[in-house]
Amino acid sequence: MDDYIKFGEELPNKSIVSLHIIKAQETYRACSRNSSFTVVELRTQQDDNFTNEIIVVDCVNDFVPTQNKIGIQYTERLALIFSSDGTKIPEVRALRKNFPDTIHQNLIREGEPKSLCLYAEKWSAVERYWTAQYHLKRVQEWLEKVALDKLHEPDQPVENIYFDTGYKLVLPTNFTEEVLKQDQSFTLIPVQCPIHTMILRGEFTKKKDENKSFICIVLNLTPQVHGKIKNYPLTLGQVHSQLSDTNNDLIQLIREKIKEHAIDFESAKSQVNVYKDHVFLILKIPIKRDVNSDVERVEVRGFFIKKNVVQIAQDFGDVDVHAGKAGLVLNPVSSTAWQSTPIYPIDINKDFDRNEAQKISDIMPDDANFRGAIIGVGALGSALINSWARCGWGIWTMIDDDLLCPHNLARHIAFNSQIGQHKATAVKEIVQCIYNDKSNIFSPICDNFYSNKNDEIKNAVSSASLIVDVSTTIEIPRDLSLLPNRGRATSVFFTPSGLTAVMLFEDSLKEIKLDALESQYYRAIILSQWGEDHLNITNEPIRVGGSCSDLSLRLSNEYVQLHAATLARHVRLQHKKPDAKIQIWKLDPETGSVSTDIINPLTPIINEINGWRIVWDSGTQAKVRGLRKSRLPQETGGIILGYIDQKINSIYIVDALPAPTDSISDDQGFIRGIEQVKEVVNSASKRTNGLVTYIGEWHSHPPGVSSSPSKLDSELVNDLAFKLYENGQPGIILIVGEAVENWVIRDLNNESN
Repeated sequence: MDDYIKFGEELPNKSIVSLHIIKAQETYRACSRNSSFTVVELRTQQDDNFTNEIIVVDCVNDFVPTQNKIGIQYTERLALIFSSDGTKIPEVRALRKNFPDTIHQNLIREGEPKSLCLYAEKWSAVERYWTAQYHLKRVQEWLEKVALDKLHEPDQPVENIYFDTGYKLVLPTNFTEEVLKQDQSFTLIPVQCPIHTMILRGEFTKKKDENKSFICIVLNLTPQVHGKIKNYPLTLGQVHSQLSDTNNDLIQLIREKIKEHAIDFESAKSQVNVYKDHVFLILKIPIKRDVNSDVERVEVRGFFIKKNVVQIAQDFGDVDVHAGKAGLVLNPVSSTAWQSTPIYPIDINKDFDRNEAQKISDIMPDDANFRGAIIGVGALGSALINSWARCGWGIWTMIDDDLLCPHNLARHIAFNSQIGQHKATAVKEIVQCIYNDKSNIFSPICDNFYSNKNDEIKNAVSSASLIVDVSTTIEIPRDLSLLPNRGRATSVFFTPSGLTAVMLFEDSLKEIKLDALESQYYRAIILSQWGEDHLNITNEPIRVGGSCSDLSLRLSNEYVQLHAATLARHVRLQHKKPDAKIQIWKLDPETGSVSTDIINPLTPIINEINGWRIVWDSGTQAKVRGLRKSRLPQETGGIILGYIDQKINSIYIVDALPAPTDSISDDQGFIRGIEQVKEVVNSASKRTNGLVTYIGEWHSHPPGVSSSPSKLDSELVNDLAFKLYENGQPGIILIVGEAVENWVIRDLNNESN
């Protein structure tokens, strides 16, 4: 028995009647029926307020090679431990005193038998599938794989050098730069945490706090090959013996840095007091899978030393203090006093920054470090910025002059304390808190997009490589389309019902701009089955103020967050692609499923006629050409659906319809009928909430006849001009010839008589 560690107190009776924990009883029975396990004895152990029942077994394993290089034996004596505390996982200890230090062992107290790490999951998950038979099988698999040096799979991350301590220090993102400055004091700020946990934040300040200030010493060690995770050291001597090798003389590195600090911080500007400030040691340890492999990870560990640099330098024998001043010893005598210097280990975490956000979110920095402008940070816009901020995507200017009102809190990311602020300022305050730095990743402009006096807006739009319109207006996307020297733009929104989200995205060359995408989107609404209820308002708006416009949709924040997540992702993905896109996502509110429709945008055609800008596209052009060809040698024609923007003198052609069935045509002329025309126009208007309506006529000319207007065409456009003048619209006709289309416009609003 001298070869084995006696763990716990031996029970006089080694039969199952001595066991009271159900899982211990089940395992005892499993051992008695498994020829690879022989029960040697039973033991018990008190652990705080709970009892451990221990089954000591000899485990034989036919798959363990004899004289394997790891040192696992054919027969190993093990302690199978079960706690009366049902929250603890069954433990397995190797009782052989010289059982090897291997990979995948648990943290233990000094002198205790080695603890095998059998399960990667927490006990709450393992308990769902755990059986005594499976447990014994895992024990044998562990021994076998360790003996064959195959326990750590090639696709598993390399092991840590040290176990975690349970205490964490969060270093600022600028630590590497600031630690070199002598005019900074490094202080620690405790964070309110649950019991048994401590988190500290480290900060550099100009102001001195002698109770919390430290001198930081950072050492970059040479790579270590991963293996058994080490117990964290408690003295300088222990950390030296653990991490020093032929390439690392750790204590010599520490010694040189300590000596340097002890004599070099006498300048008047220094915030460091070498006679009072304790030392904080940070070790950066590169980890490799094996001797010949590349470094896979750098582990960063911290150690507090409750001595100042002068005291530590004195322990090394390098410094003496005379008249209150530290000086180098000319002929230092080797000392071992430093070996017993207590150190207090702490886990190191780097603070969250954009680089970490991009890494965690699987976003490449080259795709994320661009300047963007977002117009409108209401419910949807604020949710988009919140999403992009958390994955480090984009450096954003937020343009919005709207103030945060109480009712906005139902769907906006802002808080009650921010009521009365501009939405852009409120959003900046929230997302800026994601990162603990002062960089201007988010810049608010609390002004109207149309403010002529605000050069900030002009500069933001002109310098942005991506402009995201979330204004939920028709005017801003159209006006953006006319702006020269700007970045690529997209317009995103969800429909009044809250069931559908829409993205209109320009191509990278901006050949298909937002205003052209808008008209093609309306055409899809009119022609697609999903367009029938696409823009319907399912609930009456709620009044939130005294004016006529103070209305808000009845819509839960669930819809906003769902569509924001979809749009945030697809705007990000589309930004990397060169093509233009129209995409619609529709939610089924009952099942939660989301269907999508993609409309491939067509090349716009722009004609300037009589002061008007006509925007149509190759799809409509191909359609009227096809209709003309199908009716040759007769003429044909139909109505034109579209809309007019009087502010920018633009006419947008949505669709040109075939001739009604009651039309009259021959090779000399065409008279359009009226069958179903009114119904078609009303349907288009209803589906688009009144935006798209009848705006003119088109007809074809026969072969050999140019597309120039004939006398009858001139009479037709005059007649249309007088009829549409009642609505302030010009008369518009499109003449389709053999190879050329010709637009004819007469606008009585521009005529004096």
